[in-house]
Amino acid sequence: MSSFTPKWLAAREPVDARSRAASLVDSLRERLVPHEALAAVDLGAGTGANFRYLAPRLGGLQHWQLVDDDPRLLAAAGNLTRAWAESLGAAYSETENGFALAGKSFESRVRLVTMNLAADLAELAWPESALVTGSALLDLVSESWLRRVAARCRDSTATVLFALTYDGRMHIQPADAGDAQVRMLVNRHQRTDKGFGPALGPTAPDTAAKTLAECGYQVVREPSDWRLGSDDQELRAMLLDGWSRAAATLEGADHGALELWHNRRSRALDNPGTEFLVGHEDLLAWPAAL
Repeated sequence: MSSFTPKWLAAREPVDARSRAASLVDSLRERLVPHEALAAVDLGAGTGANFRYLAPRLGGLQHWQLVDDDPRLLAAAGNLTRAWAESLGAAYSETENGFALAGKSFESRVRLVTMNLAADLAELAWPESALVTGSALLDLVSESWLRRVAARCRDSTATVLFALTYDGRMHIQPADAGDAQVRMLVNRHQRTDKGFGPALGPTAPDTAAKTLAECGYQVVREPSDWRLGSDDQELRAMLLDGWSRAAATLEGADHGALELWHNRRSRALDNPGTEFLVGHEDLLAWPAAL
């Protein structure tokens, strides 16, 4: 699954953090049992940004599994978390299969798990009433895989938090005549196989909410849009490159028009009025019976 580079993940981490729906994390924290250790499973964890966002906000004693198919990204998770812990004044130590942290308001033991989630999901164990979470994941997976995850969450009475799921909206202001065509092509590309079968792409937020509701979950959704201005030049340039490459892989794409669009948009990055919006949603769900 992981075709993401550490550079891309590092560029998006601060934007993700400021964009996420903090109200859902507050609601999740309120649902935690006081003085009881939290068990959490982070699916498609990459370099650990979701853990770093949630751990201090949820607080208390925590046991995490960070699961990804790319051992290089998981190795980077340890190095990045060490530096992050130092910035917080938290103690960091390596363990046999991961690392441990002790901060002012939280204590975490983290196990790094290299696993192909598309093929080997059934082999991943998580305890009863765990938190099952992921960030920027659901638009990459297939509906059949999502249904398997939802059923396992139901059977284990897990609480679910999925953040930053792409919803198909991508807009740049001021508008350009080529934007609509690029958006259409990118959203078509989002539906292609990312390793899990035909990807949900922009349909992921609605499909996830419906699937979890059918499994007996109470579901709450909040927007977590990226809004990118002149302080986000690196990420904006990476987005333009990624959108152009994705669009160009599709049958019927006009490569000449795409190159002209990319050139116009790249030149406009230095204009102070240029703003990007990339639509995302966060979702929190818990068994309705609880």
